[in-house]
Amino acid sequence: MWFAYENRRSVTLLDGRVARLRLRVRRCQNSDCKRHHVAYRPEAEGSWALPEHEFGLAVIAQIGA
Repeated sequence: MWFAYENRRSVTLLDGRVARLRLRVRRCQNSDCKRHHVAYRPEAEGSWALPEHEFGLAVIAQIGA
């Protein structure tokens, strides 16, 4: 898949640091494909934080505990 655009995201970690992520989003450019122009975000993004959230998974787990 082709690189389509880049997003930047800030995630607050448990120790108070802020991780600044640079995400390269890809899209299928083939017009015959049924997933044409559907954005594919990096899989590793989910290991940092939940979608639409600014705090890391460790912070959310600590609050839940």
